[in-house]
Amino acid sequence: VSRTLYYNLLKKVSRTLYYNLLKKVSRTLYYNLLKKVSRTLYYNLLKKVSRTLYYNLLKKVSRTLYYNLLKKVSRTLY
Repeated sequence: VSRTLYYNLLKKVSRTLYYNLLKKVSRTLYYNLLKKVSRTLYYNLLKKVSRTLYYNLLKKVSRTLYYNLLKKVSRTLY
């Protein structure tokens, strides 16, 4: 009787420990993966946005400079 009780208790305890460990490990892995993925997505988005903003600003500035130069040149010519 005591052997059966002992084995049942051992099975229960080891199963509980196993599941708790599994939960902890999988949660940690999940959070680490989530952090990595979200960081990568954030940086990629930031790169894209900043590149687009940079190009748009550059286009605007160069267009303005070009038109100002053109105006000056045409004024000088006339």
